[in-house]
Amino acid sequence: MAEPLTRVVPRIVAGIFAAVILGAIGSGLWERVLAPLLDLVIAAVVGGFASVSTAFKDSIYRDAAQGFHEKHSLILLVFFWGTLAGVATGLLLMIKFMPRVRSILLRLRETNSQEPAGAQRLGVWLAVLAVASLFTALLFLAMMESYTNRVTTWSLTSLERLRAEFEPREYEQMRAAFFSVDNAQDFYAFHRVVVERAQRSHIKLHRFDPL
Repeated sequence: MAEPLTRVVPRIVAGIFAAVILGAIGSGLWERVLAPLLDLVIAAVVGGFASVSTAFKDSIYRDAAQGFHEKHSLILLVFFWGTLAGVATGLLLMIKFMPRVRSILLRLRETNSQEPAGAQRLGVWLAVLAVASLFTALLFLAMMESYTNRVTTWSLTSLERLRAEFEPREYEQMRAAFFSVDNAQDFYAFHRVVVERAQRSHIKLHRFDPL
């Protein structure tokens, strides 16, 4: 027997209200705690690699000077959709050729049962290692892309905030200096000029510490 509307409607309203409250709490938690913490983790990971490889550090600032780009994000997107398409295709093929697949699986099970337990465990660990390595590589690409875009955002935003403090020609020269960055030392010089001008003009910029 269906419940009366006098009981159903309050539950629906309470559910919507709870979803809104939880969403607001989650949004505030992300903005105040999780997002800054994630930025610190990304800076620490990318900075750790940059501390042992000058070429890697130079590439970060060289890529940032090319403006906003989604190279690594595109790689992740292609990988995701490629994997999804591959899994879907594999499932369709399995459905179409199920009897043959079942016989192959039975043969593999018989073969595996005859293999030593050590060999089976080694195969499992190798598969786990391959998956973990792929996940780590993709995660690092995402972190590197995030930090690179952060460099670009800080640089261009800071120039816009200081635009009134520069002569028109000087402003264009500063933009050109950023887009001409080829290594870490070039960016350090650009960063120093921007910070010094902001301090002289008593303009507060978003905090950003280069690698």
